[in-house]
Amino acid sequence: MENLGHRGIYRGIDASRPLIDLARRRVDADWAEFAIADLALPGWLSAAGEASFDWVLAFAVLHHLPDASLRLQVASELRACLAAEGTVAVSVWDFAGRQRFQRRLVAWDEIRLSPADVEPGDALLDWRHGSRGLRYVHQFAGEELAELAQAAGLTVAEHFHADGEGGQLGQYQLWRL
Repeated sequence: MENLGHRGIYRGIDASRPLIDLARRRVDADWAEFAIADLALPGWLSAAGEASFDWVLAFAVLHHLPDASLRLQVASELRACLAAEGTVAVSVWDFAGRQRFQRRLVAWDEIRLSPADVEPGDALLDWRHGSRGLRYVHQFAGEELAELAQAAGLTVAEHFHADGEGGQLGQYQLWRL
């Protein structure tokens, strides 16, 4: 992999061993490190090491964390990884009202839960790739993502939509100290 002017280290963290193994095979650079850690579990921050980072990327992560308190905990831990002038870049799916995703909605009772057991905005999607696979997703409504940043001690520097159908399937924000 070509450096393209990169200075510093890249540390990729994922809970999936197969994805980390794939990254290690595809990126052969002395400045790139990969670690297995689950952001939903205490202690994951140790996988980030002692370094502080100019950029922390959390793409397609926060919407898979069940429970607002867990999302706040992870956002606060992302903040803890930042250098003084650092930026957290986040993306979350923005699937509300999209027919493609509405067809994939699964009733909570299929996994023995009721709507009273989950938070507003929580959804269960059938994420099939040849077979049935259920995936939890939280739909961030209105200012909810910005409020998460603020609760974690960060400010929203930029907000935009991109990806997919009409450039609207992903909600992106840049958070700064």
